[in-house]
Amino acid sequence: RAEVRLRNQRYISQAEAIGRTARLMTRALPPSVETFVITSTAEGVPTSSVTLRRTDIERLENTQAGQIAAASVLGDAGRPAGLVYSDNVYPRFRWSLSPYLELGVFDAQDGLTYEVGGQARASYEISPGLILTGALRQRVFGNIDQRGPGIPGNRGEYYTPEEYEARPELETVDGVPRVRSDTRMYTGNSSPVIPELTLAYYAKATPNIYTRVTAGLLERAYGGVSAEVLWKPADSNLGIGAEVNRVRKRDFDQLFSFRDYEVTTGRVSVYYEVTQGFAKGFTAQLDLGKYLAGDKGATVSVTREFANGWRIGAFATKTDLSAEQFGEGSFDKGISLSIPITWATGQPTRDRASTTLRSLSRDGGARVDVSGRLYDRVRDAQDAKLYDGWGRFWR
Repeated sequence: RAEVRLRNQRYISQAEAIGRTARLMTRALPPSVETFVITSTAEGVPTSSVTLRRTDIERLENTQAGQIAAASVLGDAGRPAGLVYSDNVYPRFRWSLSPYLELGVFDAQDGLTYEVGGQARASYEISPGLILTGALRQRVFGNIDQRGPGIPGNRGEYYTPEEYEARPELETVDGVPRVRSDTRMYTGNSSPVIPELTLAYYAKATPNIYTRVTAGLLERAYGGVSAEVLWKPADSNLGIGAEVNRVRKRDFDQLFSFRDYEVTTGRVSVYYEVTQGFAKGFTAQLDLGKYLAGDKGATVSVTREFANGWRIGAFATKTDLSAEQFGEGSFDKGISLSIPITWATGQPTRDRASTTLRSLSRDGGARVDVSGRLYDRVRDAQDAKLYDGWGRFWR
C-alpha cells in the first residue's frame, strides 16, 4: 500500500490529475505495491482519498473511464501517517504579472465603462494551510473615474468625491449605510492600489469538517477578519457551512487606512449538488444571515456547471429592508459567469475568468468578497464534481 498526496494546480478536472498520478505510480513503485491511495489537497488541507488497485489500473487502461470509476473507492482523507513532503514544497513563493480589465456594462448614465492596467500578484505558502497572499494594481487608462454616489431624489446627479469625503453624514441614507452604492469612490486611482493583502489559515478539524481564518485587507472596500467552518463528507452531495466576518470599511485610496464604518456579518449556508435526473450538474445554495448594511435575510443561488468547465448561475437576495430603503430594483439579483482559461488557450491551467452581472449596485443584501471560501476549494475532489469529470481520468 502506498499513499500520495497531490496538489493539483494545472488541470481543470481533478480526475485528470488523479489519473496521471495513478499511471505514474504504476511505473515508479515496485510490483509488490498493489493498493494506491491518491489523496487530493487544497490549500494544504486533504479533501478526499481515492483508493485503486494496481491490477485494475493496468487491466482497464484501454477501456471506458466508467469502469475504472466503478473499481475505485472514494472516501474522506485521514491524517498523515509516515508521509514525507517532497523537496521544496514548503515554503513556496509564487508570483505573476498580468494586465487587468474592468468593465461596466449596465450604467445607464455612462454606458460602457472600462479600466485597463497592470497587476502583480504573489502568494507565499509558509506551511501546510498557512498562506500569505497579496496583489498590487496600477491603472493605465480608462473612463471609470472616481465619483460619489447618486444624490437622493435627483436622478442622474452625483456627489463630487471631495464633497462625499468631507461630509460623513452622506454615508447613510434613510438609516441604511452606503456599503456598496459608493463603489465608484474606489475607482479612478492614478496611484498604485492594494486590492488584497491577507494571511489565511486552513485546517481540518475532523475527517469531514474544514475550517478557515483569513485576516487582512479582504477586498478593495473592506478589511478585517473572516472565519468559516464547513461540513462536507467526500461522498455526500450535501454540505453545511457557517461564516462570521468582522470588517471595517477601507479608505478610498485602497492602501492601509480605514473609515469609521465597522460591522459584524455572518451567514449559515446549505449546499446541494444534484447528480441525477434532468437537473444533473446543478448546485443549489441557500444562505441565511446578516449582511454588510446590517440587514438580515436570505440568498438563493443556483449554478450549472458544464462538462467543458463553464459555469453559469443566478442568485437573488431578499432582506428586511423595505423596497423604499433598498431603492430601485427592490431586491438584489444577478447572473454569474465563470469561464476556464484553458478553454481559450488550449493549455492546462486552473485559472478562470469570472464576473457577476447585476443591473445596480445597492446596499441591501451586500456581502464581503473573501477569497478562498471553503466550499469551492473542497468540492473539486469530492463526489459529484469528481465523478462528473471522470471521463478525463485516462487523458
